[in-house]
Amino acid sequence: MSSILLLLQRVHQNEHQTRHSLTKKKFSEPKIYSGGVDVTLWNELSKEEQNKAMSKDWYIYYKFIDDTIGKLKRMPNIIRRMQ
Repeated sequence: MSSILLLLQRVHQNEHQTRHSLTKKKFSEPKIYSGGVDVTLWNELSKEEQNKAMSKDWYIYYKFIDDTIGKLKRMPNIIRRMQ
């Protein structure tokens, strides 16, 4: 195979990898676990329902790309514990 063809193939592959890595997300959108309460409807809940929800443990979770394995890995939960 000619050296120019090999060079063009390498350039094409590098360009494809660069564009793919720039558009690929490095982490997922964080999510909130709230003990079964839909936080988007928080203002529609009664004060009693809000207090009950706040008495439960809440946590945030998300995934990120681990550069060592090149795959998504889940971060340990960020927990808010009620005393």
